[in-house]
Amino acid sequence: MKPPASAYRNNPKNDRSKRDYLIYLKDARQRSPATGYRRRQPERALQSHVAWFLAIALPADAICLASAGGDRQRTQSPGYIAGTPDLAILHRGRAFFIELKAGKASRVAKAQAKCHLALLACGCPVAICRSLADVAEACETWSIPLRAGLTA
Repeated sequence: MKPPASAYRNNPKNDRSKRDYLIYLKDARQRSPATGYRRRQPERALQSHVAWFLAIALPADAICLASAGGDRQRTQSPGYIAGTPDLAILHRGRAFFIELKAGKASRVAKAQAKCHLALLACGCPVAICRSLADVAEACETWSIPLRAGLTA
C-alpha cells in the first residue's frame, strides 16, 4: 500500500500534510502485516454497542466500566491482569463482569478462563455474551433493573 502524496510533503506550515500522514499511519497499523487488508474487529464494535446500551439502560445507582487491553492489545500497565473481562458493572456494592465474544466461533482464551474462575471464587458473577440480548438477559439474571429494553 502506497501512502498518499501529501504524506511526503516536508512543509511544516502545511498542517494538512501532517494530518494526512498521521491518518495514513493509523490506517497502516490497523492492517494485517501478512495480507495488507484491514483487520476485522467485530468484538470492538460489539463492545461499543454494549457500552452505549448500558450507558442508557443502567439505573442511576449502577455504572459500567471497560477494562483496558481488549482486541489482543498487550497492556504493560502495572496491576493489569491478563484475561480480565471486557466490562464490569458495579451495582449496589456488587461487581458483575461481562466477557464479550463476537461470533459463535469465538472461544474464551486460557488466561480469560483462569481469570473468570478467580472472579467466581471471589463471589463475582461472570457472563459470556455474544449480543446485546445476551447482555440484557445477564442483567436480568443478576437482578439489575434496566431503564431501557431492546426491540426486535
